[in-house]
Amino acid sequence: MFEYFFRSIPDGPFHVSPRLQMGIVCLMLLTVLTAFILRRSEKAFKIGIYLLTLQLFMLNSWYIVTQYEYIQGGLPLYHCRIAMFGIVICYFLGKEKLMDYFGLLGFIGAATAFGIPAFDPFSFPHITNFSFVFGHLCLIYTSTIIITQRSELSVKNIVRYTIDMNLAIFIADIILNANYGFLTELPAAVSFLPFKGLQIAIVITTALTIVMTILHFLTLHLTDWYHEHFSK
Repeated sequence: MFEYFFRSIPDGPFHVSPRLQMGIVCLMLLTVLTAFILRRSEKAFKIGIYLLTLQLFMLNSWYIVTQYEYIQGGLPLYHCRIAMFGIVICYFLGKEKLMDYFGLLGFIGAATAFGIPAFDPFSFPHITNFSFVFGHLCLIYTSTIIITQRSELSVKNIVRYTIDMNLAIFIADIILNANYGFLTELPAAVSFLPFKGLQIAIVITTALTIVMTILHFLTLHLTDWYHEHFSK
């Protein structure tokens, strides 16, 4: 069973049924609610950090040991993996402003991943599909706690960080002939959209910047409103 869970030979496309996706989305919403309730608990936040660290260690160890599509898919260049590493590193280094950015990125990335799931071609149970669900739940849990706190991020920060990050990912995609961040080829679920090549990178960067900015202001105002009406 242990060897089967960590196998490196693909089984074929992993099909997500509507029932499974609905269950995953409900689990995500429950996780967000739990994180919001526990948002003031330093212990709850540390648990999220440690779970993210465990997730990163497990998945990256599997990619390194098996070398399964390591260059084209195993590097930490997807937005969610960047957010995971960013949150963990910024937490231990005390870089709060940058951690706030990665919290926004992680929340949007995890929510998008659950809405448009893209599993590796392995049947359940496998480290990749377990990691997909577990890792994104840990990410959205930790990100929710981060973004519901007071933040010093500005729109200028969000724009600059996003452009720099996606430019680096896009260059890596070209050099490695990869599709990290889906910046060179759209996911199958939205492949009908009329964007190709560089257009995809520009559209995703613009959309991500706008959505992160909106989420930033929404969480600030909604958190203030909640405190004003329910924290007396």
